Amino acid sequence: LPQYIAIFPYEAQQDDKLSFPADVILEILHEANTSGWFKARFGDQVGLIPSPYV
Repeated sequence: LPQYIAIFPYEAQQDDKLSFPADVILEILHEANTSGWFKARFGDQVGLIPSPYV
């Protein structure tokens, strides 16, 4: 799986989103299409992350 480093922290505002701090490695499960979101894993949590943050 592709892995990206978080450039900025992100605090999820919805249940399907994933919170993460900056400078961590996120596993990308599904890359963004035109929506601008990736499905990613951080630790044991999975959710959507904004693609400009990685």
